[in-house]
Amino acid sequence: MTLNIGGMYVSDGITVYTGGMSISQGLTITTSGLDLAAGGMTVADSGIILPTGGLTVLSGGVYVEGGSTIVGDFNLLGGLTVIGGDVYFANSYTVFSDERLKDDIQPLIEPLAKIRRLRGVYYHWNPDPEPVATPESSWNMTTRVLSMSKESNSTNNSSKVILHDKHSLHGKFDDLRHIGVIAQDVRDVLPEATAPYYFTDGGTEYIGVKYSQLIPLLIEGVKELDAKRMEIEERRERAQENANERCNEMRDKMKNVFARIDVLMKDNERLKGIIAELI
Repeated sequence: MTLNIGGMYVSDGITVYTGGMSISQGLTITTSGLDLAAGGMTVADSGIILPTGGLTVLSGGVYVEGGSTIVGDFNLLGGLTVIGGDVYFANSYTVFSDERLKDDIQPLIEPLAKIRRLRGVYYHWNPDPEPVATPESSWNMTTRVLSMSKESNSTNNSSKVILHDKHSLHGKFDDLRHIGVIAQDVRDVLPEATAPYYFTDGGTEYIGVKYSQLIPLLIEGVKELDAKRMEIEERRERAQENANERCNEMRDKMKNVFARIDVLMKDNERLKGIIAELI
């Protein structure tokens, strides 16, 4: 089949049987894009195979509503937003953390003081959250947020996530009891571990927590507790040593006292004998 300048218009759908369809010079969809309605598109058996160049999705990204299963490796440059449902890993996920990739490394200051201001809570999702619009200018920290649509602010090196109406939170939450922290608490003590995201319905802003970034805070908190424990242990040992020294001193003094008492008792017996002779 050859398509010339005018292209091809299909009104009642197109079916490709056994031999499949091969496009040697690539496929370009312009203006209105590709719209799959009703039954959508089903790829069976060998699936879709993308050769060397792979698949590039620009601007609006990919929106998957019914869930997606990926077998094998999956490389994503940019971000991923999941609303409603969970993300499962058969093994684990890995985050770049090589020291050679980092500059300006600084320790976390007063981790226990920060941890004291956080609350570990049980909670249920609010089925009808109250919209709150907060100016983006209030966010001056660096955020790198998993998102489907992102606008970068070059003046303060931050990012805001724009989630369109189809990503509304309404109806996406379950009614189970969960455990977690409160994002506002985290923002107050560790703003780098939070990220704002927005909905187009009036600019509603909510706050997300990067839970994995709380781990370094807990590590440093445990180390600070351990340092306090060691300090208390050293003080206890010094106090025990001082008490032992005082006890030894008192023991020596008591030995001297008993020795003097023994001498006095002998002198007393001797004096009694002298007095008896004189009488």
